[in-house]
Amino acid sequence: MRRKIIDYNLLSTKGVTFNRLDINKLVKYPKESWEHFAVKSQIFYILRTMDHDVLTEFEITGFGIGDVIDISTRITCQYEIETAIKSAKHHKTIQKYARRGLDIIIVYIPKLPNDEYDRYKYLKDVIIVPD
Repeated sequence: MRRKIIDYNLLSTKGVTFNRLDINKLVKYPKESWEHFAVKSQIFYILRTMDHDVLTEFEITGFGIGDVIDISTRITCQYEIETAIKSAKHHKTIQKYARRGLDIIIVYIPKLPNDEYDRYKYLKDVIIVPD
């Protein structure tokens, strides 16, 4: 088994703060809806089956709490799960995270397929895996 190296300095320069004991733990935020948690857990599951290290409900200094971030790659891709489509608000969110150097993918729950298997395939296609 290969040894994975997490670049903690890269994460800290991007403002991502977390407890190292929280790596690869699926955390439910107290006020999140069932749909939100279900999508977050599916993204978490897909990333973990690809042998990636993942954080859920982590802090980004000056911005707030993020949903899911893949910390195994140099891309540091963050997945934000949204329950409603509000393009003006999300355009600002994308710009805000881009200034931190984080690649952000917003997953809109209303656009997801209702069938669990179709949803799994859709989310697997959304996830960024570097070459």
